[in-house]
Amino acid sequence: MKTKIHICLGPFKTGTSWLWENLKQDSKYSTFYNIKEPFLWTVNLPPNRTTNHTRKEWFEFADKTEKILLDFSQGYDEIVKHPNNVKNLISNYDVTFFVVLKNPIDLFVTGCNFTGNPVITNTTNPNNVKNILDSFSPLQYSHWLPVWLEKCNVICINFNKFNDPEYLNKKFDVNLKWDIPPVGASKFKFLIRSQWHIELEQQMVEYFKSDIDYISKLQDE
Repeated sequence: MKTKIHICLGPFKTGTSWLWENLKQDSKYSTFYNIKEPFLWTVNLPPNRTTNHTRKEWFEFADKTEKILLDFSQGYDEIVKHPNNVKNLISNYDVTFFVVLKNPIDLFVTGCNFTGNPVITNTTNPNNVKNILDSFSPLQYSHWLPVWLEKCNVICINFNKFNDPEYLNKKFDVNLKWDIPPVGASKFKFLIRSQWHIELEQQMVEYFKSDIDYISKLQDE
């Protein structure tokens, strides 16, 4: 029988650290050395990340564990860039992927604040917004999620329902209190949506409209 694996693809800054800390309390899960992101998808680690373990060790562990292997290696674009990696994984294991659906504008804001990269600020000229956002367009759900939904077993999680334990328990098939507090809050607050001018808000909403409409349909399912 194939090992069951639950992988949360992210994306970045969608409360995945909080999900991880709570989910690993359930006895049905095993983890690879208690590492949230073993970076299953890539040979090279992202900047400023280190590990004493290899991808080969991960697969050896996956072959031996008798529980569901919980892994939060964020790789939402893996199926677009390296589809064979995903194909090989789902061929050898019983994999369920989880994707957190968060408003793309809020996702952009928390991402900028966390990294400290002020690509847009509260006073950015609306005329410059589109050119700036175009460089981030591959991060939009509608660019990568349809492929996952077509080829893999994917469960979408509505970020707006993180305060509903019953909803989360049903989605993950667990029975948890979800009482471990959030972790990994954004370091900076230079971009605050409620404080930027109305022209910037309108520009952002217009730019992300198709992506917002796309995930809204999935959130309602």
